[in-house]
Amino acid sequence: MVFVETGYRHLKRYGKRGWSNASALLSPHMSPRLFFLDFYVYPPLIIAAALAGCWNQPLISSMGLIISGYAVWTLFEYVLHRIVLHHVPFFAEMHQEHHDHALQLIGTPTIVSMFLLYTAAYLPLSLMLGTRAGLSVMAGFMAGYISYVGVHYLVHHKGSGGYRFMRKLVRQHAIHHGSEDSNFGVTTVFWDKIFGTCKARIKI
Repeated sequence: MVFVETGYRHLKRYGKRGWSNASALLSPHMSPRLFFLDFYVYPPLIIAAALAGCWNQPLISSMGLIISGYAVWTLFEYVLHRIVLHHVPFFAEMHQEHHDHALQLIGTPTIVSMFLLYTAAYLPLSLMLGTRAGLSVMAGFMAGYISYVGVHYLVHHKGSGGYRFMRKLVRQHAIHHGSEDSNFGVTTVFWDKIFGTCKARIKI
């Protein structure tokens, strides 16, 4: 897997940097070790949540809930990026750091994302839908989150890899960095098209 392979190369290069103090675990400016931690932590969590949600439940309904969770993430991703990361103080300043230094490893620390996903997503879902249905939706939601982290890393550090769908995402995100009022979706352009923020090129 490209994330694991790239993470391993970074680890060999940087050694144990990044574990030296507790504040590093909460900083958006991450060492490679902490940045790539998501790709080791979330896949087992997604599989566990999906299996627990499907246990003694109709497979079709469970799969529908997982897919729904992923779809909900794409909308959440759009709203988070457009409103929170560009207009809410503190978060906007942190996100501006990414725009100013796009190749640095700046993101949400794993311990912070886990806490937010648990409190802001899983707890409400489990209360509204019940434990098993909540776990199924959460599996899709977490899959959407790790897709977002992965695609965002790829578009900045690896490019399209020759894949047509990735070429489109790379182009759309590059336009966003050049014109911050458009192309807020990272894993999909669907919501940008729905809300009229999709831009195919920068007008000069």
